[in-house]
Amino acid sequence: MLRALRSTYRARLKAFIADHNINFYTIDGVKIGIETGMGPTRINTILQSAFFKLAAIIPEEQAIELMKAAAKATYGRKGDDVVMKNWAAIDAGAKQVVEVKVPESWKDAEDEGLHYDSCNRRTSGCYRLR
Repeated sequence: MLRALRSTYRARLKAFIADHNINFYTIDGVKIGIETGMGPTRINTILQSAFFKLAAIIPEEQAIELMKAAAKATYGRKGDDVVMKNWAAIDAGAKQVVEVKVPESWKDAEDEGLHYDSCNRRTSGCYRLR
């Protein structure tokens, strides 16, 4: 997992995550969607259950229970198979979210072969490849 993230994220993002001690998590919603029968594009339920687990707005068990009740109310008329797929997606999303241990090396991360000029704007800033 970490190997894939090393090549995916830019050095500036890695350094920001490491410098600010951000709790960093990942989940493969597409894989879970396929495994649960939801399909690769119907991952919102999976991500929602992962969110409730991590955010701890309400207890995880209560969040899962409420999500399952909502899935039953929303998809019950489409049949038990659809409801069960949603329930499986809800359970898997909460169970398969993975914490990424941020390595110290990210604090000094550099993009290979890429150099950026930055300018300071009130919005999100800008970066130009030089």
